Amino acid sequence: MLKTVKVPQQFEPIFQKAQESVAKFFSEKKEEPSKGTIEIFGERYILVRAASMSVDFFETVAALYEKEGKEEANNIARQLLFDIAHAIGKQDARSFHKKMNLQDPIEKLSAGPVHFAHAGWAFVDIFPESSPSPDENCYLIYDHPYSFESGAWRAAGKKPDFPVCIMNAGYSSGWCEESFGLGLVATEIMCQAKGDPACRFIMAPPSRVEGHIAAYLKKEPELAKRISHYEVPGFFKRKEAEEALRESEERFRTIFDKASDGILLADAESRQFLMGNEAISKMLGYSQEELRQLGVRDIHPREDLPSTLEAFEKLVKGEIGLTAGRSMLRKDGSIFYADIRAGSIKIGARTYLLGTFRDITERKQAENKIRKLNEELEVKVKELLEAQGELVRKEKLATLGQLAGSVGHELRNPLGVMSNAVYYLKTVLPGADETVKEYLNIIKGEINNSERIISDLIDFTRTKVPQVRSVTVKELISQSLGKCVVPEGVTLQLEIPDTLPMVNVDPHQMGQVFQNLITNGIQAMPEGGLLTIQAKEDREDGTVEISVTDTGVGIKPENMAKIFQPLFTTKARGIGLGLIVSKNLVEANGGRIGVESELGKGTTFTVVLPEEQEWSQDGDG
Repeated sequence: MLKTVKVPQQFEPIFQKAQESVAKFFSEKKEEPSKGTIEIFGERYILVRAASMSVDFFETVAALYEKEGKEEANNIARQLLFDIAHAIGKQDARSFHKKMNLQDPIEKLSAGPVHFAHAGWAFVDIFPESSPSPDENCYLIYDHPYSFESGAWRAAGKKPDFPVCIMNAGYSSGWCEESFGLGLVATEIMCQAKGDPACRFIMAPPSRVEGHIAAYLKKEPELAKRISHYEVPGFFKRKEAEEALRESEERFRTIFDKASDGILLADAESRQFLMGNEAISKMLGYSQEELRQLGVRDIHPREDLPSTLEAFEKLVKGEIGLTAGRSMLRKDGSIFYADIRAGSIKIGARTYLLGTFRDITERKQAENKIRKLNEELEVKVKELLEAQGELVRKEKLATLGQLAGSVGHELRNPLGVMSNAVYYLKTVLPGADETVKEYLNIIKGEINNSERIISDLIDFTRTKVPQVRSVTVKELISQSLGKCVVPEGVTLQLEIPDTLPMVNVDPHQMGQVFQNLITNGIQAMPEGGLLTIQAKEDREDGTVEISVTDTGVGIKPENMAKIFQPLFTTKARGIGLGLIVSKNLVEANGGRIGVESELGKGTTFTVVLPEEQEWSQDGDG
């Protein structure tokens, strides 16, 4: 008959055997006060007042941590008691299992509640719905009648607002964890010390205990109303938090070290580097240990230090977030260029500077080559335009056209070679990273821009009589759009009525005009926008008016008078040949061109062309 524990009937044989083993264990008890010893089964024990490890302990901790407040002091006391009891429970179980030669997990666990009673902790009443299996499905629900902790609080006449049987929970979970070889936690959901009808516990693996508690409270709605202020002990929460923190740190370190861009963290006050990743070590030629001995001054050329340090001062104050291409100094003294993204961050009371670095040396070299080519091209253009001023006769203009064609041939040859090289690289490097693709696209864009300048130059220096024929406005615009690339972000809107009369113009020349105007509009909207092409008839004048409107940056008022002058430049509209070519061609076709613009809101170019009846192929009118 079981006297030291109460369990469901199906478990009684196992616990009966445990009761006999534990009784034998505690029967071998020797007390020798003259030597200050108590021995049980050859092991030395100590007796401790129950209140010392419960109500008195809380009062002592509350006095020690008075400044932190009562709630924080109680949390500290609970944490200490649970951790101590959990460790004692594990060690007592390990020692008892070894002495009694217990092998089966269920036998190991069953000895715990009996041992608990003999040691004076509490009596254990295990509920029938419990499932003591040595795996993740382990679930125990039980009461602790006669808990030493609850009894100590009641004897002291004190009624807490939280469950006090903390060592009971810690010891139980420690013993069961050692028995089953898996993590378990016991949580007291009711406590007699605070006025509940029982000291009731639920034990399960840490990841499942809260789910079991929720399910139990849902099943017992009336009882649930009385249950409050329970918590899953912090020992397991802390272990889980520490493990999560360790995993998080490992993930961060892996990402930090394997990032393709270089990363440096510096102390804002000293400008000394605290850590760097593998990429920045290779980029600068220093080991990570060497980097920690360096600072901002050591990785930039001396001549660039004033501007660099000024930028970092603003970073520290949070005035800017640095985004710039800067020259960098390697350990061997060589120079390279890097895009830097940097900003200040605060951790606690300290400020740090975090920067990422991307090597753009190859891109910089490519940009310099393209820039040099364009500078040479502009020199050629100016020389040709000066020659045009002198060659005013038609015969000499033809000579100038031949000269432009010759120069264009000379310039197109290297551009053609570069274009083929870019095409070849895109073909042989299909798996290239985004940085390489970005470089190739930049070079290809500059080549296309240079080729367009050459074409404008040749058109500007060659005088051709328009080959006029009747053509619809839709045909002209479709021909022009077919030669333009409308990028993502630019929305195209066409408003060309089908009822418009035809116009008498040279389709090739006017197609080039509208190609220039559409391209200008797109270039004026680098961040995207709306490009509208409209057409309408003016019956009184016998003309058709075609406008190209962008929503881009607009043109400054002082520049409006210069917009159709040769070599007038703006950031958005190139070197200014396309518009003068367009003006010449429109006027050669019997039309006129004008411009309206509002700074920051966009620009409209309007071309007015004669309707069909004003022209005839034989010139009779």
